[in-house]
Amino acid sequence: MPFSFFKKKVSVSNSLRSASDYLIIQICLGLEQIGFFDYLKKGPATITNISRDLHVQQNFIAVLLDYLLAIDGPIKKNGDTFALKGGNPQKLLWAILAYREIFNNFGDLLFASLGDTGIQGNIQ
Repeated sequence: MPFSFFKKKVSVSNSLRSASDYLIIQICLGLEQIGFFDYLKKGPATITNISRDLHVQQNFIAVLLDYLLAIDGPIKKNGDTFALKGGNPQKLLWAILAYREIFNNFGDLLFASLGDTGIQGNIQ
């Protein structure tokens, strides 16, 4: 069932994929923040080891890793151990992190631009 977005028909499945991609990025950014990818670069690890060594809740990290496995993300599982599939998923994350504050505050940036032109905006 398509719907209109900026006068362009977008299927519900495409919009769900976009939402899923956003969620994947946010999960991976959180995992990067706690050192998960650096930890797995050292070798495969169990959920117990990951949660203990990175000081995170085991049940919470398990749900996130299960999600990444289900969507064929950057990790793989063999028995009870998790490992990186290969490559360096951090390269994309670093680019996103470099601009994260800009994206998080994009509305404020637009208002600030309006202020520079003399148009009234919500400049704080």
